[in-house]
Amino acid sequence: MDNAPTYEDAVQAFEDADQKYKDLFDKFASGEVISELFAMCQGDVTKMRYEYEGAWQMLHDLLDERNLKWREAADALRAQVVLAPLKERGPEGKPTLLTVGPFKVSSVTGRSFNADEAVKLLERFGVLEPALALTRVDSKGKTVPVLKQEWTLDGFNEFLAWAKARHLEAVVDGSYQEVEKTPQVKGPKMLAFLGDAKDK
Repeated sequence: MDNAPTYEDAVQAFEDADQKYKDLFDKFASGEVISELFAMCQGDVTKMRYEYEGAWQMLHDLLDERNLKWREAADALRAQVVLAPLKERGPEGKPTLLTVGPFKVSSVTGRSFNADEAVKLLERFGVLEPALALTRVDSKGKTVPVLKQEWTLDGFNEFLAWAKARHLEAVVDGSYQEVEKTPQVKGPKMLAFLGDAKDK
């Protein structure tokens, strides 16, 4: 039986570590730590200073643990939405979305279309001339060609619809390229000491 930690375990571990940090942080922020140490040390300033330094170090350690668990949870969630090698989402493929606890993760797919390859395939299928006649209206209201002579595709959706209507999916598939990128994780962030968000 496989007892390896799951991504749910990683998220739960983060939430536990986050709560421990927040609890101690709140005690510092409210002055409760000072009150507790004053009562415990019974006015012994040297002992109180020693205990305070220990509590302060504990807060640092809890923050480090929280940020470590954040990274582990984020990495575990990213792994859940990345496609297996040799798989593609396709031109119309939607991102994989996953929400667990306070985290929201979505896959990020870099897409490109090799217009040169499309032209070769269109020529092979004997439909290059009608494809070159395709036009669209740009944002300035000007009619422009979808396939330009330098063989860049300026109007992928129009080309895709045209190719599908003529059962030329092989042209689309043969010209299509995509690369899985690092999935985006939204929700909790890593923290710097005393609560400032880290840009990571």
